[in-house]
Amino acid sequence: MNQNDASYSNGRRRNQRRNERKGERRNERRKEERSRKPKDVKESKERRSKGGKGSFLQKELLRALQRETAENENAIRAFRADVKTCEICGKPISPDEICSAVSNKATGNPAHFDCVLRQVSSKENPGPNEKVAYIGQGRFAVLHFENPHDLRHFTIRRLIEWEDRDNRLEWRNEMAGLFSQIK
Repeated sequence: MNQNDASYSNGRRRNQRRNERKGERRNERRKEERSRKPKDVKESKERRSKGGKGSFLQKELLRALQRETAENENAIRAFRADVKTCEICGKPISPDEICSAVSNKATGNPAHFDCVLRQVSSKENPGPNEKVAYIGQGRFAVLHFENPHDLRHFTIRRLIEWEDRDNRLEWRNEMAGLFSQIK
């Protein structure tokens, strides 16, 4: 037998013994954990059964939170059930689309954003290298691009005030109130 073979087998035996000891220690720790668990469970049950001021307040707080959550969910269901229709195209505005809806200029009722954009574009008749875009706060603008392939550089030719910034609409207030209640 070669000397290298003997050292290899000795090293292998050493590793086996080391692993056996690790396994024994691991098994001992598991037994200790199992023996400790029932005591911990008993202690926690005793603490809960004793009660006290904290448990009554916690229960009342939990009931109040559950009531508030139920009220919020009912209000959201009612809002989602009240399907609004777009006055421009006549199709219903889904609850997912209501967030991006814009008010109809004539009546103040919600309308699809795309419908309003098409309506503004048809009235303004943008020329070559021009485009109608929403710029925020209820305003649209006619943008002129020097290079139609470079959309970063433009000038505003006309501003179109679509929604009155001072007048907050009822349907939008209701939606904002519901969204602020969601946690």
